[in-house]
Amino acid sequence: MSDRINEAELNKMIREASKKTGTDSKKLEQALQSNSLDSVLKNLKPSDASKLQKVLSDKAATERMLKSPQAQMLLKKFLENK
Repeated sequence: MSDRINEAELNKMIREASKKTGTDSKKLEQALQSNSLDSVLKNLKPSDASKLQKVLSDKAATERMLKSPQAQMLLKKFLENK
């Protein structure tokens, strides 16, 4: 199995994240491409935004999250587009 994420998988992930956050999928995609998560955070439930900010402010938690297979696939996809 390839560790690269294809366009269809990425679109599916964006659609699912869009449903969970209540954010338009196009706006979410633009926020991800421009590295602007503030626009995404403001659309999350306060408890979810707080959890995400807590993880991102904790270096060890962020490293664990970034080492997940899903995060690795997304990072590769975004870095290939730069």
